[in-house]
Amino acid sequence: MKTVEIELSDQQFDTLRNLGIEYNRSISEILNVAVDQLFSINEDRNTNLAKMRMARGIWSDRDDIHDTNEYVREIRKSLHDRN
Repeated sequence: MKTVEIELSDQQFDTLRNLGIEYNRSISEILNVAVDQLFSINEDRNTNLAKMRMARGIWSDRDDIHDTNEYVREIRKSLHDRN
């Protein structure tokens, strides 16, 4: 475990102190949980982005899926023709 010195605004410190009191935890514990959550969120985003990039183009060789723009134009035309 490493020790880090940081500067907090009065509001940040008060919020951390109040959370510590509410959850019966030290400010260090509250900060450790917050940092862990921040990194796990970024890790999840990076993982999801990597998965999306891997999925890109997976249906490009299918011949049963037609041009989306053409499909939308057909729908709009049929809606317009109804009026």
